[in-house]
Amino acid sequence: MKHSGNYESANSGVGLIILTLVAVIWFAGLGGRALFNPDEGRYAEIPREMVATGDWLTPRLNGIKYFEKPPLHYWATAVAYTGLGESEFTARLWVGLTGFAGVLLAWLLGRRLYGPDGGLLSGLILASSLLYFLLGHLNILDMGVSFFLQLAVTGFLLAQPGQTNLNPSKHWMTLAWAAAALALLSKGLIGLALPVLALAAYSVLNRDFSAWRRLQLLQGLAVFLLIGAPWFIMVSIKNPEFAHFFFIHEHLERYLTPVHKHTEPVWYFPVIALAGALPWTGLVVHALIRAWGADSGQAFASRRFLLVWVLAVIGFFSLSSSKLAPYILPAFPAMALLTGDFISRASVPVLRRHLAVIAALASIGLLAAFIAPIPASPRIPANLMGDLVLDVRIALFALSLATGLALVLLRSDHGGKKAIIVSGVGAMVFMSMLLQGSDALRESRSGRSIADSIRPQLTEESRIFIIEEYDQTVSFYLGRTHTMVGYRGELDFGLQLQPELALPDREAFLRTWDTEPNPIAIMKPGVYEELQRAGVPLERLGGNLKMVAVAKP
Repeated sequence: MKHSGNYESANSGVGLIILTLVAVIWFAGLGGRALFNPDEGRYAEIPREMVATGDWLTPRLNGIKYFEKPPLHYWATAVAYTGLGESEFTARLWVGLTGFAGVLLAWLLGRRLYGPDGGLLSGLILASSLLYFLLGHLNILDMGVSFFLQLAVTGFLLAQPGQTNLNPSKHWMTLAWAAAALALLSKGLIGLALPVLALAAYSVLNRDFSAWRRLQLLQGLAVFLLIGAPWFIMVSIKNPEFAHFFFIHEHLERYLTPVHKHTEPVWYFPVIALAGALPWTGLVVHALIRAWGADSGQAFASRRFLLVWVLAVIGFFSLSSSKLAPYILPAFPAMALLTGDFISRASVPVLRRHLAVIAALASIGLLAAFIAPIPASPRIPANLMGDLVLDVRIALFALSLATGLALVLLRSDHGGKKAIIVSGVGAMVFMSMLLQGSDALRESRSGRSIADSIRPQLTEESRIFIIEEYDQTVSFYLGRTHTMVGYRGELDFGLQLQPELALPDREAFLRTWDTEPNPIAIMKPGVYEELQRAGVPLERLGGNLKMVAVAKP
């Protein structure tokens, strides 16, 4: 591979153009779409309540203490609300920023470790991997913790000898410890557990324990505690019940028991990793298989460590009794680095075979999208189904066009990098269009239309009830909490502490309904019909496929 000044300058120019294009596609998809229940609504509402109440110490959901997760995501989103206003875009902004920062970090670390092409391809592979792209555009916590774990791994790798022309420095380990603390504040103890597990596994498998001497342990722990400990101490002082619930229930019991009922078979996460790596799955598998033997003669085997990191993350969560697809997101930056490095050295025939499969699948999907009848769905109104089908067709057309062009570029022996770039950008457009199309589900997955129907009737004195259900997006869209009736769910622990914030059943609701001056209630259609038959005076305001909003006439 060339390393002349002209080559470096040209490569930097191409990289800047691609980076700009990736950024435009990435950030264009954050706003506009309705927030979906339950997660997006929950993680939009908690920071809204922080801003509204001025209490940034104790997280609250619908006014009720909520201790399941640490506060960094909430704080960052609350800052976005304060500076830019409350919207779907600002609700997803922290996720979008940390996701894009992860792409940049993969690009820069890949460049340091594996050269300009390895860096460029690593960043693009990460940005266009299915699971990473989707979770970079949904308001949940996993992208934040993934980024800070990626930053910790980056600092650790750059602190090892022989990785780049950079001198190993204790400052890189300080960065690693600080990033681990921010990962702790993002989602809990995995911020420390996963790095320790990966390093221990690497040391045993590679028979190399030298990295432990470079951890700057005393200084690092001081940095970790200085950043990570204060909130835990302060919230525990103010809320003595916090520590047991957070550390025992939300960590130990969640991992060891099916208390949260997210049970899946042990092979669940390997399948998610393969599916989430699309459209690069074949190349990812090649890269992982060859990573262990690609580090001969290195003072520190970075590829082996990244491979162990991937296996440690997937293995750790595979042994858990609670499994959700986003949990393994921290494995994807390392997968992208190994794949970008592999592709930069791969032969054209290998790339051609992979892209031919993707092009064929995209073309088959596009043909099916045009010849198949538009399906009917109880979850998508007819007027939105046509919009969804159109978005799917455009998405598949973009992917087919990109992969077809990539195959043309691969006719040249020097077209490999260009082909991957075109395919990656096409995959990003494909996924962005699918996300846009997903808004067709808003009538069954979001309370935005419910909030729109309530808003004209809402006054300062209005009390909002939600009966035997909890739509987590309505509070955000209305900027108001509401009183739950006959429902506890994930707020059960908080309601044990604050039972006065909810009503136990319909009878208590009806007594309160009669005395309120301008109440509004949200309920399932079946409950609405039952109350109508019982003669309860209700004026329907609006609804969606799952809920009905009513006022007292």
